[in-house]
Amino acid sequence: MRTGTKRGLSCLLILMLVFALFAAIPLTSALMDTRTLAMVNKPGVVMLYTVWTADMKWYEIDVYDSIGDTIAADINTMVRKGQVTDATLWPTFIQLYASYLPYYAYHTGNTNTEKVTTRAYGSGFIITPDGYLVTNAHVVETIEEDLYYSFAVNSLYEVVESDIIEFAQEMRRQGYEMTEYDYNLLYETFFMLYAQSFDISNLQTNYNCAMGNIAPGSEIGVKSVKLDLRKIGNSGGSTGNSAKDIAILKMEGNNFPTVTLGDDSTLKTGDQVYAMGYPAVTTVYKGFVDNEQAMQEPTLTQGIVSARKQMDGADIIQTDAAIHGGNSGGPLFNANGEVVGMNTWAVADTRFGGTEGSSFAIPISAVKIYLNELNITPSESKFTSDFKMALEAYNNGDFQTSMDLLRGINDTNPGYPVVQDLLADARRAYDANPQPLPTDAPTNIDRKPVGRINLTFLWIGLGVLAAVAVVVVVILLMQKNKNSKSVAPTYVTPPSLRPVAPPQPPVPPAPVPQSTQPVCSGCGAALSADSKFCDKCGEPVKKPKPSACPSCGKALNPGSKFCNECGTRID
Repeated sequence: MRTGTKRGLSCLLILMLVFALFAAIPLTSALMDTRTLAMVNKPGVVMLYTVWTADMKWYEIDVYDSIGDTIAADINTMVRKGQVTDATLWPTFIQLYASYLPYYAYHTGNTNTEKVTTRAYGSGFIITPDGYLVTNAHVVETIEEDLYYSFAVNSLYEVVESDIIEFAQEMRRQGYEMTEYDYNLLYETFFMLYAQSFDISNLQTNYNCAMGNIAPGSEIGVKSVKLDLRKIGNSGGSTGNSAKDIAILKMEGNNFPTVTLGDDSTLKTGDQVYAMGYPAVTTVYKGFVDNEQAMQEPTLTQGIVSARKQMDGADIIQTDAAIHGGNSGGPLFNANGEVVGMNTWAVADTRFGGTEGSSFAIPISAVKIYLNELNITPSESKFTSDFKMALEAYNNGDFQTSMDLLRGINDTNPGYPVVQDLLADARRAYDANPQPLPTDAPTNIDRKPVGRINLTFLWIGLGVLAAVAVVVVVILLMQKNKNSKSVAPTYVTPPSLRPVAPPQPPVPPAPVPQSTQPVCSGCGAALSADSKFCDKCGEPVKKPKPSACPSCGKALNPGSKFCNECGTRID
């Protein structure tokens, strides 16, 4: 072959190897599809709830009769001035009654003491494998004025309701039917009145996190994990919202699912964002959905960045992603599945039937300032990295690797629905598309493959080999052509002199499985698989409870509702 032809083929080989090299390099900034974003981040987004308990001593309240004379005198004056008409008489009376009530109420001397409890719900996200998580300060902050009012609302509702019902009946006898505004005004007035006239002692605050971490194989449930408050910013309190509404908490343990923090400085108006959390309407209030399941499955909503704005000299992110009470403290993701903000508050426009308004998030850069002050370095847990690899293997059709990884996760961190669901999907896909192992593949005692290579690492390895090949070819091309040299003759051993392989021993036949046909427990007669009674003696057929999974054959624990091997539900 001529030299020019050789060089042309060499150049072609170089181009092919370079192309293979670049094809083997993964794109680190690739966008996530919405389903992957939700699946990967669900376990690391948790529901938080703060519980306040106290001993409350409240005083029985009554109202002086003279309040009626004072109100009548005021109304007479307003009638003479033309400020009150027949149509506005009773609404005016109720407004005056509510305004005068704090001045005409008195304690009867009777007291009641009881243990009271109130809660505040919110969302949060785990940022380190050892359990550091982030939420809003107002989710965990104790503001006594608001807390006492909440105690009054939760504990004295029946007392207040009784007073208001009696008042409404008197208004009805006068020919006036109270409006919703009238009821709300009186409820608020009475609650504030009781909130200012009771004593609180032994106030205790507990921070909790709802986790999907339960016993393997049992029914999916929720486990409460205690939290320790490490740092809290300014929530704004009763004066309004704050760009420092940030709190850092810690739970004991390791290998918790985590989320990845991103960079909010690259966010621009129009960028796609996703809010995840636990809106109270679907997690706290009963009657809407299955509460236990909803406490494990955060809600995902999407929108765009509406604007970057300022509040008290600090940057905030405005979006149109729908959030509600309970979403506070939850993460705001970019299209790469990275946290770029923390959902904090929303403005709803109720003039048009509750149309969604604007939502606001604190940039993740502000959260990182708090983390740096505590020397906390966000990192990805093994739980999350294994789950990502399991999802990638599943999407690439490597169902065996996906199942192996998911079983490992389920052994150490059981009870996560997203893990159980993917494990069940991988098992079904594997059964429909069996992937036999090579006969020489090393296995462990459970016959699971050992040392299976992840596809991403395989591509990287191929890329490195391609780069080495390129270097070798370039070096060869740079060498000068040398005179052809004689080539030593090659001798081939005749077939008759080649060694003959020793004969292999015959393979013993596989054992014939014994019959598994069911027999009657009464007379021993053979039964058909669907028999309910013995045809010979009439004895009812008792079918034993399954001791193994009907899908994968794995032995089941007593009382198991799910197979820990493949995720199949056991009926």
